[in-house]
Amino acid sequence: MKEEGRGRRRIWAAAAAAGILALIAAAAAFFLGGLALTTDAVNGWHGLCLGAELTLTGRPFVRMSDDPLRYFTRHGDVGALAEIEGAALDREQPAKSGHLLIDGTVYSYGGGAFTSHFWIWTLEPTGKEPAELVRTYVREFIAGCREEWELPEPAAPLDELGPAGDAAALAAAVQGHFGVELPAAEIAGWETVEDVVSSTAKRL
Repeated sequence: MKEEGRGRRRIWAAAAAAGILALIAAAAAFFLGGLALTTDAVNGWHGLCLGAELTLTGRPFVRMSDDPLRYFTRHGDVGALAEIEGAALDREQPAKSGHLLIDGTVYSYGGGAFTSHFWIWTLEPTGKEPAELVRTYVREFIAGCREEWELPEPAAPLDELGPAGDAAALAAAVQGHFGVELPAAEIAGWETVEDVVSSTAKRL
């Protein structure tokens, strides 16, 4: 019985030692990884914690800092920026740089890889009016509905754009993208591309 008890204690001691060594190895890996990833702009240990938070919660982004305004997402996931409450991007298929609107302010966004799995986006206020962002979206939406890609001029009459100038389709697109509600009477009065832009922008 005594030998059996000693055997069990040895097993528990070995397991405890292995657990402690694993914790030490994990802590060392975290420290060295954070050290390697730290730059003048980014604290690597903070980034690793944010990566763990994204992985564990499944959230699309984490707000990383306020000055400058930074967001942490999965690698290259610019679509995650559209998940920010009240945010709207300047195009349906966003690129790795562009503009977005949050609470009436237009920001430029751009990013870079933190690791092969995560990305850091930096947002900077541009001083642009929301109408400029809406104009980009509306013109590209219309161009995407035409047989040949061609951006319409803001003054272009909708009735000369064929199916791409259909007011109902444009209204559905801008309302869905920017989260606004447009009166039917106002939609019925649209004559040019710029009418769509101004109707939408004044409600942002």
